[in-house]
Amino acid sequence: MTIHTDLTNTPHAAPVVDDAGEISIWFFIGVSLLGNGILILGAGIWQMMHPPENPGTVLFNLHANTWWGLALLIAGIFYCVKFLPRFLRRR
Repeated sequence: MTIHTDLTNTPHAAPVVDDAGEISIWFFIGVSLLGNGILILGAGIWQMMHPPENPGTVLFNLHANTWWGLALLIAGIFYCVKFLPRFLRRR
């Protein structure tokens, strides 16, 4: 698997995928972010529906796990769509 970075004519380093059907590492990072976002957002929603009697943290009412899960979910969707392998795209 050969993934290299083309630094010649771009202002930033963007991963380049060869035509051999190889998959960019950023796609897998997107899948990881998406999976973690789903789990954390689900736990946050569950905790909002079933709050503990004694939360144990001062800022529990901000529901940080719900917001963090949503942020990871959005980032994961972005990376999965942006770096979707060519052979999975519609032709």
